[in-house]
Amino acid sequence: MLLKDLQKLGFTKNLATVYTTLFELGEAKAGNIVRSTGMHRNLVYLALEELEEKKLVSKSQTRGVARFNVLDPTRLLGEVEEKKKLAEDIIDELKSKHKIQSQEIIIYEGLAEMQKKMLSIYESMEEGDHMNILGGTSSSWFEAMGEKNINKFLKIQEQRKFFINLIGGELDENEQKLKNKLGDFINYKIIPNVFSKTNETNILKDRVILLIFVEPFTTVEIINPAVAESFKKYFDILWDDTTQNLRGKDGVRMFFDEISNVQDVYWIGGSKDGMDNYFPELARECKKTRLEKKINWYDLLDPEADLAGVEKDSNLNDEPYYHYKYLSASVSSPHVICIYGNKVANIIWKDGGFINIIENEEIAKGYMKQFDYLWNQDVVVETGFDALHRCFYNMLEELEKEDEYFVLGASLGNNSTKIKKFYDQFHKDRIKKGVKNSMLVYKDSYDLIKKRFEMAGDQDFKISKLKKFSTILPIPMQINLYRGKTSFILYGDVPTIIYFDKKEIFDSFKGYFDYLWNQDVQTYSGKEEVYNLFNKIILDQLHSNDSEYVIGAGYGDEVTDDYVTKLFKIHNSYLIKNNIHKHVLMYEKHRDKFEKEVKKFGDKKFEYVHVRYLPDTYAFPVETHIYNDMATITYFGENPVSTVYTHSKIIENYKKQFDLLWNVAKE
Repeated sequence: MLLKDLQKLGFTKNLATVYTTLFELGEAKAGNIVRSTGMHRNLVYLALEELEEKKLVSKSQTRGVARFNVLDPTRLLGEVEEKKKLAEDIIDELKSKHKIQSQEIIIYEGLAEMQKKMLSIYESMEEGDHMNILGGTSSSWFEAMGEKNINKFLKIQEQRKFFINLIGGELDENEQKLKNKLGDFINYKIIPNVFSKTNETNILKDRVILLIFVEPFTTVEIINPAVAESFKKYFDILWDDTTQNLRGKDGVRMFFDEISNVQDVYWIGGSKDGMDNYFPELARECKKTRLEKKINWYDLLDPEADLAGVEKDSNLNDEPYYHYKYLSASVSSPHVICIYGNKVANIIWKDGGFINIIENEEIAKGYMKQFDYLWNQDVVVETGFDALHRCFYNMLEELEKEDEYFVLGASLGNNSTKIKKFYDQFHKDRIKKGVKNSMLVYKDSYDLIKKRFEMAGDQDFKISKLKKFSTILPIPMQINLYRGKTSFILYGDVPTIIYFDKKEIFDSFKGYFDYLWNQDVQTYSGKEEVYNLFNKIILDQLHSNDSEYVIGAGYGDEVTDDYVTKLFKIHNSYLIKNNIHKHVLMYEKHRDKFEKEVKKFGDKKFEYVHVRYLPDTYAFPVETHIYNDMATITYFGENPVSTVYTHSKIIENYKKQFDLLWNVAKE
């Protein structure tokens, strides 16, 4: 009966026989179907090909062998609309035979198919649902969808009242219009210079949909709740991240746009070598907007600061809504702090501009306490080498064995011999007394300070703890924290010490210290830092029989091919020599080169290097490396950048992604 009903829908007898047989078998090879049906092999293949074209059957490759799965039979409804009732009867019968499949991957080509799929997404949403979009491409999406379709989308969302959360690289005029129309039903997070302008990923409850906005306009739909959940966790990590790094002119412009949308802005450390010197045009536009919107600026200035106003040759001090006081001469520094709303920005204007923004209400409140203290009270300041000596040895005298102090932004100071000898002796005395310390050290000084502690008698680092501090660029200043006391140590030609004996100040900086100390993410940028990450930091933590897993291995791009080859020559040789296993998902185009290198490194039988290959279609100079206690995502472009995650859940999710790809990759 089922065969005849399918034929009434337009199926040939052969097509219906193969289709129903595949339902009974579940996942099957073509040979299994031939044996079950008794049909000629060629007729079975022709039927399978036609079923694929109708999107009723999917094909996957495992080690070169094709396997076929039936897809959701409700697609029969699209075959003949006028025979809907008959199709529903057939579907009910087929579903009773259908063996549940774990995953479906469907690829649609063409702009019309992409628009149709987007419409179906909107129509599937229910009130209170969330559509999470990773890498929102803004202008590309608007161009691809067209005004008519976008108006349909808006109407559906207004009716169904579901939410859109979008992470993108910019908020342009089109996105702003959507925000004005939809209000709280659409929310954005901007992470500049991260996402491609050619694709975006839509994350729903049970599926992930990738839209590629270049010819031939491809839509990839992965129906798998586990994969959707993995993408959702990655989205949540980015969405919930409270830190943001902005660089260069575009980053400064974005920062100025942010502070132009709050009523009160507070500055610590404004100087003549600040925004006016390095970004004069952007600074003038920001100040002009400040006047138009009547935004208050409260500025703790360096003594010699003489900031420009909006008009030529005017002074900011003379303009309305601007309030200022001067700091002590000893506090002058290239590091500027800006507090606005629930955000704190640490700013270095020179060297192209770098702004680190922390979005955290408690930290912002803590910095405001610091600002209020400086604004309203006098500060104790001492200068000279003797003042530096008193600062540290008075602290050491107050602290008992097992007591601890904390250092935010430790460095080598001004690199003078006198300063070096002082710290060498101080840490010998500290370690001898048994006083502990925890130091967030600037990366450039980390190795030398680590060696200092070893030479001072703490070879096992039982009472000396160090972590690399990469939130802002190194500056010649550190902050000491102990027993409710805070001291700023500034290294210039003459050391300067600023004391704060206020618990509120201590609590705010201790909160900032704890926040940075407990971070699970670190960033390494530039060829030297990334090189040291892979060939020193990571290798120091690996032991015999450990494993490294790599997704998307390659050789960077044309500019960095030699650099990547040299980097991994050392890295991979070390792994093989020390019996460390490497599991690699390499792009197909690198097969010959990579296998020759592995043999050259000494693993001729591939005992320690295990490799499978991914299609070249997805090749991109980004690699994911997964270890027992860390995962790294590295962009091997002209200026390499590597992000290191130590959170166990993130590592676990990346390992799941590796396993998923490993099972479908070619040997």
